[in-house]
Amino acid sequence: MIRATQDHGQTVRIPTNKLEAAARIRMTMRMLSAESGQYPTMQKIAQQMELPLQRLETIFGKPKS
Repeated sequence: MIRATQDHGQTVRIPTNKLEAAARIRMTMRMLSAESGQYPTMQKIAQQMELPLQRLETIFGKPKS
């Protein structure tokens, strides 16, 4: 089944600006995690990146309650 998916699957293109945003978010998360010793909250990440929380949630996909 994996082979069939590889043979017939289509490439998904992700815009460069989205990849760059994801890289900046990962770097910020690692930095905050190293500073505090725990996983940072979305609020902390948004604050550090100077982004509105709603924008960060849009990028991440808002968790379902």
